[in-house]
Amino acid sequence: MSQQTTLFETELLNEPKHSGSLIIGARKKQLLTKAQQTFNRLSKQVEKLQKEIESQEKDFDACLAFYGSEIYPVEKELADTTKQLVKLLHRFYLDRKLLSKKEKKVLKEILANELKSLFSLEKTPPDDEVKTIFKNVEGVDYDKAAEEDFKLMREETEAMFESMGVDFDMSDVTRDSFEEDMARKAKEFQERRKAEHEEEANKKAARNKTAKQLEREAKEKQKEEARQRGISVIYRQLVKALHPDLERDEARKAEKGALMQEAVAAYEKNDLHSLLRLEMQWLNKESDHLDSLSNEKIEVYIQLLKEQAEELKLQRDMVGAHPKYQPLMREHFGLYLKPASMFTLKNEKKELENEITSKQASIRALNGSNPVQEISAIIHEYNTAP
Repeated sequence: MSQQTTLFETELLNEPKHSGSLIIGARKKQLLTKAQQTFNRLSKQVEKLQKEIESQEKDFDACLAFYGSEIYPVEKELADTTKQLVKLLHRFYLDRKLLSKKEKKVLKEILANELKSLFSLEKTPPDDEVKTIFKNVEGVDYDKAAEEDFKLMREETEAMFESMGVDFDMSDVTRDSFEEDMARKAKEFQERRKAEHEEEANKKAARNKTAKQLEREAKEKQKEEARQRGISVIYRQLVKALHPDLERDEARKAEKGALMQEAVAAYEKNDLHSLLRLEMQWLNKESDHLDSLSNEKIEVYIQLLKEQAEELKLQRDMVGAHPKYQPLMREHFGLYLKPASMFTLKNEKKELENEITSKQASIRALNGSNPVQEISAIIHEYNTAP
């Protein structure tokens, strides 16, 4: 290992005051202990995971905002336009003399496709006229068919998760309360994955435990007690050390006041990493206390950081599964669902707008002086489509 990677700079923390970094440093030419190296590695890992989660949430929130303001209104307009077109086409479909049997058969297929598109766009059940059109075209009652489709979708979703090695039971998800049920299932799934992950980690730790580690169990028990007190203890220590009323020097008083506000905010958010950073930052400024950060205390911090890193990994992997991002879910390579990117959403908006323009033109023509010509054009376009 090179000198550059084993020696520290003169400052305990090389980062600016509010950088958020939590890195143990040392005085010039002082080597890091193994515990300190582990602490630094885990701290960097936690920071990286936090940034990844923040970045994902920021991207998904931006996409969700774009969907709500730009796509949802267009989808609603397209649904209304499609409904008008379906009702117009159905009237011609019922006319026994206007179309040949072959043309009527094609128009029936067109109506079936338009109804499918309408149902995918509308967030509420169709009106009675549309239900009647569906029965005339498909030969079955709408509500019965919708329930069958829902059951099939539920089975396909379960099969998709099963192919990924995930047991995701949707038997208690109903069509009438789909969004609420899926939000509940997503929460249950996340909690179960977390429990399974913790169980596997515990089993792995037990398998890898050496005789020497077993001998240290009594000492580890003491550390566990300190770990359980973690956030509360660190917070109380910081409050005691940083209370600005104990300072006479105005500059130090102001500095302590600022750090105290950060400590209170971190404690309220249950943010262990920020509390650790603040404690380390203060120790850096109090040279008399540099030696007080014992290896035993570092080991407690290491355990806390390990647990936080594992929780953050699970949180990062599940960001896109949050129920609020459900409107963004799109099929990915025909294998699974994932939130759409901003690029995908912008392209979708253009496609939706083009479809509205085309259907509005057809509606005007069908309401015009020569509707049969428009019907023929629609049928011809359908037959020649790739």
